[in-house]
Amino acid sequence: MMAPLFKTGLIGSPVMLALAVVVGVLFGFTLERSGMGDARKLTGVFMLKDFAVPRVMFVAIVVAMFGNLLLGATGAMDPALLYFSETQVVPMAIAGMLFGAGFVVGGYCPGTVLVAAANLKTDAFVFIAGVFGGQVIWGELAPGMKGFLGITDLGRATLPAFFHVHPGLAALGVVIFAFLFFGFARFAEQRWGEREVSS
Repeated sequence: MMAPLFKTGLIGSPVMLALAVVVGVLFGFTLERSGMGDARKLTGVFMLKDFAVPRVMFVAIVVAMFGNLLLGATGAMDPALLYFSETQVVPMAIAGMLFGAGFVVGGYCPGTVLVAAANLKTDAFVFIAGVFGGQVIWGELAPGMKGFLGITDLGRATLPAFFHVHPGLAALGVVIFAFLFFGFARFAEQRWGEREVSS
């Protein structure tokens, strides 16, 4: 999602682009310093050994979620101005599986691969070539797939609208799910994670 600063006229295009560069650099620096640019840490998730990456993602989701709720509740921001893609269940499920397969094979996501490339890791450049190759293929195929992309289109779906509940209740559900996931992650790491060998 993108903040509605541009839509509300608080910032113009030059400032928005400058902010995007600054935020991107800070994000990349944070990924590098936290070790998230290491393919072994990312693939550790799929081997049930290291859940640091999804933990960070869940924390980010919860913080952003409550930040949006708070800004919306106080009138500081109109949630309707937030941009996010429309939900198309079947195409997104297939895309998610393809993305996950690439994640497992390459050990990177589109963000972390740039961090690895900044460290001049050869496998990262191969992964980036695959990303651009996939974009070219998709660009050629997409015009002929409009009918497929329109199936199971739910529009701008949100959890509160989908389940017909108050946004605060949906947020509570996400938090409960996050804690359940953290519990599973802790169990999995203790059972299958790398253990330090005492000398």
